[in-house]
Amino acid sequence: MRLTPRPSRDTQAPPAPTGLRATTTADTVVLSWPPAPPAAGVRGYFVSRLGRFLGRAAGTRFTDARLSPGTGYTYEIRAYDAAGNVSPPATIVAATPALYPDLVVTDISWQLASFQAGQPVVFRATLKNIGTAATPSAVTHGVAFFVDGAFVSWSDSFRGPLAPGETRTVTANNGPQGKASWTATPGTHTVAAQVDDVNRINESNEENNRLEKQATATP
Repeated sequence: MRLTPRPSRDTQAPPAPTGLRATTTADTVVLSWPPAPPAAGVRGYFVSRLGRFLGRAAGTRFTDARLSPGTGYTYEIRAYDAAGNVSPPATIVAATPALYPDLVVTDISWQLASFQAGQPVVFRATLKNIGTAATPSAVTHGVAFFVDGAFVSWSDSFRGPLAPGETRTVTANNGPQGKASWTATPGTHTVAAQVDDVNRINESNEENNRLEKQATATP
């Protein structure tokens, strides 16, 4: 097999990679293999997953991220040389462990110890990952805030990862009215915070993302 039809006396394909190994996390597979002998003239490697080209590896290591937990993936690695010759594929199957994050809200707070009707109130929520895997990196960990069932604000400033057992407090930074605060009205209210409000994160339990707390505004 040749990569490009270019004039060359070299038509000998390099040997396929051997000794493939895979190291996995819940959402990542790291492939590695020993380097080819210098005489093979290998310049790099093509990596595919289930027939889909993923990229080139100049060295003998390749990382495939943002995968699903508890899933098997089939990879093919082909070596290529300077003449455009491509080796037969070396195949390996890697399975990610069935580990998932699980986000809960452990506390709701606000910037004032007590507040009066008419004051703007900005809510905060403390999040905790009680699962067995970290939440995805660079994914928004959104939290929606409600007062007496009405959606009043949200936080979308924190992006993961959040490791198992780790906590993070986030603050509302926007809302449906274009502001991050709720204007207090007299009486006792039920304040709720719901993490992963638009279901961006695959969790082991999707039913424990909400916490409620009572708050009273004086006249």
